[in-house]
Amino acid sequence: MPILTNRWIIFTIISANLYYILYTILYMDLNACSRRTNYTLRDGATINETYDSKRKDSGFNKQENCVEVSTNNGNLIKLFKEIQKAKIHVRGSKTRDAINNAMSIITDLLKNKQMNDHNLKRKTKPSKYICEEIYQLDRGFKTQKCSYSTSLDKLLTVIMILKPEEILNFQFTVKSLFNVNKHIKIIIGKLNNISMSALERNSNIFFVNYTKSDSEGTIWNLLIQNVKTEYTLIAREVTSFNIDARLERLVREIESLDVVIAGGASRDQNGIWKLGCYQTTYANYSLVYHEGYDESMHECIFCDYISGPFISKTNALKKFNFDTTMNNISVFHDFFLRISQTKLESVVCPDSMFYVQKQEQPVGSIGWTLFNNKWQLFRLTIADEVDIIVECENHKRVPSK
Repeated sequence: MPILTNRWIIFTIISANLYYILYTILYMDLNACSRRTNYTLRDGATINETYDSKRKDSGFNKQENCVEVSTNNGNLIKLFKEIQKAKIHVRGSKTRDAINNAMSIITDLLKNKQMNDHNLKRKTKPSKYICEEIYQLDRGFKTQKCSYSTSLDKLLTVIMILKPEEILNFQFTVKSLFNVNKHIKIIIGKLNNISMSALERNSNIFFVNYTKSDSEGTIWNLLIQNVKTEYTLIAREVTSFNIDARLERLVREIESLDVVIAGGASRDQNGIWKLGCYQTTYANYSLVYHEGYDESMHECIFCDYISGPFISKTNALKKFNFDTTMNNISVFHDFFLRISQTKLESVVCPDSMFYVQKQEQPVGSIGWTLFNNKWQLFRLTIADEVDIIVECENHKRVPSK
């Protein structure tokens, strides 16, 4: 039986919700029309001359009518949002056309009911810790003062893996981070036979030893276990930090947009800028990544997979754990696929940028093999970067006659 994708499962659930809501709306419309034949209530009571002429309509009944009309309007709003979600997630052209037509119809219905447009938009909320910012033309974005401002080093811990080939440049990377925030806490994973005496004297740096046999998934989990702040920056392949990272903005948007992860764009050692936002389609033993986005808010874009560094709620990292059998890029593909399947959301804010070492994983690597086996994939396509077809092996030979 074909494996349903994250996106296909979402579409199926949305379709079921649409049928239920439509049925409910039609029923409520009939019910409301029936009850509207009551006389206008004065002094608390009138006679109901609809389906039950013996029933007296008191002030309580009038309140019930108002609740029913309110429920009806609420169901219309739910219907609008469900269709809107379907429109965002679906990729088939005919289905998209049908949903666009449905959107047009439901929009007209809402206009006729003089519904407030504010109720139809994705809900946001103010940040609890980071002050709002305003755009000041040539001065760019400037953070305003507020009473609830919390220092970033009390909210965020940075975790990094030190690889043997990166030792020479690693001290520069750490120093650049302290130039952004001198009090921020850093947890570094290093091989147990490597000494970093210059960094070990810094009280804001904590080292966690790993062995050559440990997978990257295992190492990331070891680092996360030691995080005590509400947010964690997964500084994967970062070579240097500066104010372009805009870490406060990423924390603010996690809170405001009610997502679990916020990442930034990246720029590699060759000066190539990358947005790093992908949408996934997982169906029929295939997983396809499309580079780009379908939805945005606050100048951040919603993504199924983020290819660069990102900030996450620490409790989400501890709950979903990295797969301990995987290495390199595939460990993050597995993590984000599990995140998106639980309907949790991630964003990339392109005005936040990290400087990184370009990460590559050869098509024939064991990492992709493990990933494909776990998700039972016969085809893996990541934009124009990776295209893997897994050939079926017939272990049962047909006996010759």
